[in-house]
Amino acid sequence: MVVQEKMDQALELYHERQRIKTEEYRRRYGETPPEVERGDVPAMILAAFLMILPAVLLLLLLMVGVGYFFLLH
Repeated sequence: MVVQEKMDQALELYHERQRIKTEEYRRRYGETPPEVERGDVPAMILAAFLMILPAVLLLLLLMVGVGYFFLLH
């Protein structure tokens, strides 16, 4: 029971801080902050991989090519 009470207090504090942040955002920009939907985070991670992976592969290929050139030729 003690753990549940502490969890409830932590959740209440979290919700209160979120409410304050939302009010501050609304006061500063005049609108509510954009909400992140359920599928947005995996989509953002996938988009990041699609942007970063080709660059990393190109860099790795370049490093292997330079190593091959200097070591075997």
